Amino acid sequence: MNEALKTQGWNQGIMETSSTQKEMLGALRILPDGRKFRYARATATAIAPGFALLHALDTANHINRSAVATAIGSMQVTFSVGATEVTADMYKDGYLQVNAGTAGTLGTQYRIKSHTVVAAAGGSITVQLAEPLTTALVVTTDKLSLIPNPYNGVSLGGVAYGCAGVTPVAVPASAYFWSQTGGVAACVIVNATAKGSTLVPGANGIPKLWVVDYLQPQLGYAIQVGVTDQPKAIYLTID
Repeated sequence: MNEALKTQGWNQGIMETSSTQKEMLGALRILPDGRKFRYARATATAIAPGFALLHALDTANHINRSAVATAIGSMQVTFSVGATEVTADMYKDGYLQVNAGTAGTLGTQYRIKSHTVVAAAGGSITVQLAEPLTTALVVTTDKLSLIPNPYNGVSLGGVAYGCAGVTPVAVPASAYFWSQTGGVAACVIVNATAKGSTLVPGANGIPKLWVVDYLQPQLGYAIQVGVTDQPKAIYLTID
């Protein structure tokens, strides 16, 4: 392990990728020069350096599911999901939310430590929580939603979605890495972009110029005209 990692207390270097998880997904890391990074995992498709990333997306059949009776203080919650499989670690470091139900329970959220796998035909999932339930869950009245960690399964960004940062290195399929979310970064952007132009998500992981559309999240702004068809310097303001 190099000296920088020893002094900062991290297990994986900023420019390293790993086939195994070494940090908590979504962990925020700030370097002395002000650059910011989030610990992330790629989907099953490799990603080149210098492209903007799409957050992990939710799954319709894992939203608004009926709870079963669960006592206050429980660290485990078991309930049924719809006919879409739950794969290994799909919701690790993600969240269990109570999106409908009884007063005091509605709107609560719990971090997920681990969970079981569910077949595509639907079935029962058991979720291990990082903190105990603050209120009991009422059968059928309370509705539960599985929310992935935004950085667990990032991919090339879409046109109108939020951004999970920019790849600082080549990322192999399903690898863990540090996605850059703040400060000066190298990123492929539209060639006609002028310095100071505000950037928003674009197709295929290439940010585009912001127009008057308040549904688009701002990623940052261009600080260099750069060379045509090559990555250019941008200043990320996601974090």
